[in-house]
Amino acid sequence: DGTILYAQGEHVWLLAAGIIVTVTFLIPYTLILLLAPWIQAKSHLKAFAWINKLKPFLDAYQAPFKDQYRYWPGVLLMVRVVLYLVFIINGGKDTSVNLLDINLILCFYAIISNRLSVFKNWPVSVLENCFLINLIFLSCTFLYMKDSPTYNNDGVKILISSGGISLVVLLGIIIYHVYVQLKGNRILKPVSRMIKSEKPAPVASPYAQVDLAVESQTLALNYGSFEFREPLLEHN
Repeated sequence: DGTILYAQGEHVWLLAAGIIVTVTFLIPYTLILLLAPWIQAKSHLKAFAWINKLKPFLDAYQAPFKDQYRYWPGVLLMVRVVLYLVFIINGGKDTSVNLLDINLILCFYAIISNRLSVFKNWPVSVLENCFLINLIFLSCTFLYMKDSPTYNNDGVKILISSGGISLVVLLGIIIYHVYVQLKGNRILKPVSRMIKSEKPAPVASPYAQVDLAVESQTLALNYGSFEFREPLLEHN
């Protein structure tokens, strides 16, 4: 809340801690994700070679997006920054302004994201749209019911419903990933190998040893009188 004077009394330490975290972590984190594609293009230069050490970290964010939109995780963080600024500037004066701004920003982001088609796979885009629609619906409902006498009770029910929808989608994502892993036998193969390695080696039967001895003797009798080499030339 930007209307509260934090830089007074015992709140000074909280303000200092917030500034330190913002300057040392939040701002560099956002800028790196936003500018990473352009910094990686210059990684052959000594001044930008450090970005190569962050490649595994960046790949985890950039993997779902097309190559030309690898900066999109930084855009998502910038959207959050805009939302935070709205809350800071408006404060707690009028909650309807905050809700209206949330709706406008989320709708604008959803239109741009779908227009550009930033994701490699369409199921990922569908999942993101599901979460965006859920958030927009939740915000619009709160904005519509703000002056209702049953706002508190109905608001809790709507919040639980929205959270339940998000949880169902999340469980669907987890089930899908588990299915993919099981289908590729990436989980079952190591387990089957462990089971096979624990099986005892087969014990040779004494009858098999007798059969082997008989076969070796038969071969010796059949081929014992033959010389398996070229005969020497005879000279008169």
